[in-house]
Amino acid sequence: MDFRNNKQLKELIDEIIDQKLKDLGLITNNNNQIDPFDYKFKLTMKNLVYIASSNNNLNIQLSLKNNGKKKWYNPYIINKEINLLQKFKDLSPGQSIQVNISIPFIPQHFNENKKHLYSFKINVENEQRQQFEVDGQIPILVQAPIDIQQSTQEQKISKLLDVFPQKGKNYITKFVQENDKDKSVDQLIEELLQ
Repeated sequence: MDFRNNKQLKELIDEIIDQKLKDLGLITNNNNQIDPFDYKFKLTMKNLVYIASSNNNLNIQLSLKNNGKKKWYNPYIINKEINLLQKFKDLSPGQSIQVNISIPFIPQHFNENKKHLYSFKINVENEQRQQFEVDGQIPILVQAPIDIQQSTQEQKISKLLDVFPQKGKNYITKFVQENDKDKSVDQLIEELLQ
């Protein structure tokens, strides 16, 4: 079989060579398409699980690194669920940044579940000021506040342990189980003081 005159084989080899040259950054797409390898990011933070507070916003510092080949212009983090749009400074390839975001406490997010996943996306502009989404998402898992996660009896045990740590968990648990007949924490504290 003569491979020198095989047109399909020549086209396949040309496509492979073009793709390798694009991957190495030696040639670019002329048709204004965005190459996903040009715009990538890496999370450089370890903790992606947080506990919500029913009284305050949850403030998180995201650590990001531009792992792509091109500079990010006018970048911002977005989450439509909590109506967040947080801008940050332009980022060159290899540069890292810390971006502060604030997640408000929304009780409805924890009605059915003890955890809620918030997904954040990054949007940037390229040199031609075309706006697009960077490939990938930032998942932040938020657990319900402790007082929502616990039953009423567990909440009472927790509050009594805060006041009487010397009594020990076993004693407080047994005391609450025996004496909790629709009593408030204050009433249980008074009984423990007697």
